[in-house]
Amino acid sequence: MKTRIFVLSIALFSVSFLQAQWTTAGNVTHTNNYIGIGTASPSSPIHFERNENGSTILQITNSDPGASARAGLSIGTGTSGSHFHMFRTSTGYTGVSTWQNAGILSTDSGVLNGMVLRTSTGNIRFQPGGTTDKIVFTENGNVGIGILNIPAGYKLAVDGKIIAEELKVQLSGDWPDYVFQSDYQLASLEEVEAHIQTNGHLPNIPSATEVEENGIAVGDMQRRMMEKIEELTLHLIEQNKQIKSLQEELSSLKKQ
Repeated sequence: MKTRIFVLSIALFSVSFLQAQWTTAGNVTHTNNYIGIGTASPSSPIHFERNENGSTILQITNSDPGASARAGLSIGTGTSGSHFHMFRTSTGYTGVSTWQNAGILSTDSGVLNGMVLRTSTGNIRFQPGGTTDKIVFTENGNVGIGILNIPAGYKLAVDGKIIAEELKVQLSGDWPDYVFQSDYQLASLEEVEAHIQTNGHLPNIPSATEVEENGIAVGDMQRRMMEKIEELTLHLIEQNKQIKSLQEELSSLKKQ
């Protein structure tokens, strides 16, 4: 009986000691419920450390090609539906059709504030299809698509074509209804003709050379074009009055 008590005491002591700290070949350490790999002083529940010119990688694999097979990490609070996932799906994965054979970052519906990509300094860069930056979010909130050096003063720069069903430009300047004010100095058609003959373009409209060199600001150009439309309307109204007056004179002459 004494022998059994002694052996049991030794076993309990050994278990307690091993729970406090154990070290195996390859420098794997367990202490105070922290596991260190490559370090004898882990500072996190699992701490990897390596000091050599090579890779320090946590590798998780799943070679099954099945419809539900994936490998990765799921981080959450222990409550169902409130996890952040980072995983790689199999070639036969069918859980979500667009996720097949892909690397996925996703959150469950219980993660109400979505996902944050953050840097303390430097840009957030996306490199689809290779190792070249294709989309860049800068530190000050500017976005470049197909372009890395975003011109000063612009929030979005795109090197390429854009297609959209609708574009709204909110102007802060005056819309050219000022053309219809009584004090507006409307240029005569003779003055417009002289300007065209001298400069090769309408007054207050950039030349072809200027557009080629600097492009156009859509909102500003819409304002300028509306100004010309309203000026043209005033000229048409005046011409219509003159035509009616001539018609009345002609009708009067025919009655004589």
